[in-house]
Amino acid sequence: MSKEILIPKDKIINGHTVPGFEVYNPLYCLEGGQLSFKSAFVDGGSMAKLDRAGIIVCRGWIPHHKRDRKTRPEDRNTRQLVRLDGCFRPGKNIHNYIKPNNPEANEWYNVALEDFAIFWDMPNWDQCKWYYFDAVDLSAADEGPVRTCAIPKTKEELIYEQYGWYMHAQTLKYI
Repeated sequence: MSKEILIPKDKIINGHTVPGFEVYNPLYCLEGGQLSFKSAFVDGGSMAKLDRAGIIVCRGWIPHHKRDRKTRPEDRNTRQLVRLDGCFRPGKNIHNYIKPNNPEANEWYNVALEDFAIFWDMPNWDQCKWYYFDAVDLSAADEGPVRTCAIPKTKEELIYEQYGWYMHAQTLKYI
């Protein structure tokens, strides 16, 4: 959790617009990475590269006053297994954005996955630019070993972002 990118996003809470950020982090697989047949047979090297392959995770939303990591002591790094509930979502075309990101100044305005992966120096950056994992709060899921300050999306928020309508009993009775 020490590497994070904050994307500005307002959220409506109890009818009021609250400024805040969506939090993106890399999640690494510590048991290895990619297999390279070319390095094994053509170059005469080893079959497995021990690069730490990873995925990009949207952990959720935080209010603006929690922007500084010092205000979030519950966000901590761990090498334990972490359970995340959610879904994979496709990234947008990098050319669809009006205001580009500026990684050198740590200024982020949009979810450009390729920029994230290159900024974090992920060895599998070319694969990370297509999809990211969006954490969703499934109330039946257990907390797991890592507690986090970020508020993951609810199922209803995820459906509204993807399809433009809320999941509600009144809506679903017609479907």
